[in-house]
Amino acid sequence: MPFMTGNSRISAGIESAIQFTRGMARTSGPRGRVPAFVLLAAAVMATVVGPAAAQDLTSGTAVYGTGQAATDWTGGTISSGATLRLNDGATVSGVAITNGTLQFNQTGALTINQSIDSTGRLSLTNSGTLNLTQTTSLNAPIQLLMTTDVSAGLLQINSGTVGLVVSGNGTLNVAGGNVSNAQGNINSGFATVSSGTWANGGALIVGNAGRGEFSLSGGSASNTGATLGTVATGSGTAPVSGGTWASSANLVVGRAGRGTLNVAGGHVSNVNGTLGQSNGGSGTATVSSGTWANRGNLVVGGTGTGVLTMTGGLVSVGGDLTRGSLGTINLNAGGTLQIGNGTTSGVLLGGTGDLANNGTLVFNRSDASTYSGILSGNGAVVKQGSGALTLSGANTYSGATTVSAGTLLVNGSLANSAVIVGSGRTLGGSGTLGALATVQSGGVLSPGNSPGALAAAALDLQAGSTTFMQVIGSGSAAGVAGTAYDQMRITTPSSLTYGGELVLSFIDSPLFDNGTMFSLFYFTGTAGGGFTSVRAAAGSSAVRG
Repeated sequence: MPFMTGNSRISAGIESAIQFTRGMARTSGPRGRVPAFVLLAAAVMATVVGPAAAQDLTSGTAVYGTGQAATDWTGGTISSGATLRLNDGATVSGVAITNGTLQFNQTGALTINQSIDSTGRLSLTNSGTLNLTQTTSLNAPIQLLMTTDVSAGLLQINSGTVGLVVSGNGTLNVAGGNVSNAQGNINSGFATVSSGTWANGGALIVGNAGRGEFSLSGGSASNTGATLGTVATGSGTAPVSGGTWASSANLVVGRAGRGTLNVAGGHVSNVNGTLGQSNGGSGTATVSSGTWANRGNLVVGGTGTGVLTMTGGLVSVGGDLTRGSLGTINLNAGGTLQIGNGTTSGVLLGGTGDLANNGTLVFNRSDASTYSGILSGNGAVVKQGSGALTLSGANTYSGATTVSAGTLLVNGSLANSAVIVGSGRTLGGSGTLGALATVQSGGVLSPGNSPGALAAAALDLQAGSTTFMQVIGSGSAAGVAGTAYDQMRITTPSSLTYGGELVLSFIDSPLFDNGTMFSLFYFTGTAGGGFTSVRAAAGSSAVRG
């Protein structure tokens, strides 16, 4: 084997191995053929002119394509510390990467129809498109046992069932540009997206054979369904701190293995979500910032163990939120849990489960719904959506209850929560309010349930508000409050302030004797303020006997 130092030029006739230890090596000949192999050692700058066969690159950088006479790399190994850079016009086939780097620096499209055997680094650094076929496409996946960087352009993996597999210490880094493939499997190893896009045409499986991690800090990632921690021996982690991760199907965190979802920013969305799907599986989701939107149902603890913790951001559930026997829901200060997306679905814990609320719980439906469980803690409740929400349990939470849309009916009790009714919203029911109820300008107080009596520790009817009451009694007696007519009961002396207008709805034109008295407001002590007007509801009247 010829041994050369310094700068050397080989034109033709070399049929055996050549080794360079320093300087610059430039190979050429008939069509640049070197039917052996070239070993490039330390401190060698290599430029290979023409298609060489069975080349090994052990150090330095070999550049093919634009600005170089050589265009075709036809096989060989890229070892640790060495880089093969392919500019526009270059092609490659049969390359093996052993801890080295294969860099695609092209603005056009490059299609590789042969396999890439790699344990090193694959880098896409320009605006072009890299199409991987054969082992990397068509009927077989590309398996990354290396680090793959995509900072520009498009990495297109045109495979069938499984398009991209990351195993061992492999890493996929998407820091710009685009990656497109069929199903993505992060069996073990890592995949990160900080900008650009990663589009999986199928499912995304993380932790199918060891520890896998998918990290999103910017850009976007998409797939059909996704699973973190697929098998009992696998664990899958997905830290999300920015960007958008969109699943068009379901997200399972901990199917039979261990799954972890950490949302500290950005947006995660899917149809149904499950934490701890199967026996032996465990799923943990923590949201400290950003949003996790479940358009369908969310199950915390299927037959496995599930833990949902909210310390910030928003978790929304468009369907039913179910907590299994091994499920735990921690709604902590700063966290928001929204049930319903303004449609006719959305049920909290089957409607009967109890929840410790130390954050903010939002009900958002367009139809009538009932929650009969008990809400405790020091958190707040917000009523959104145009429908009517009935709270029938003995609730003890101490945060404020805000009616920002629709109607809130309290048929149970809110022992410690102040209630605020905004403009165009309604408060009613036949339960008990243990704190101050404030009806703001444009808001409506409608005590009872046609009719009925509502109690409050204190009531402030502000200017511009409306109090609506029904009356169905007849004859010389007014009848029983809460049965024959609506009543508002104030349980703390001198804690009533009148304001706005009082509207009376007389049902079936009742007949009353002169002097018939109705106790529409029951209180002790004195009351402040006054109604600006008292009138009958449109189309409603009473007859004097």
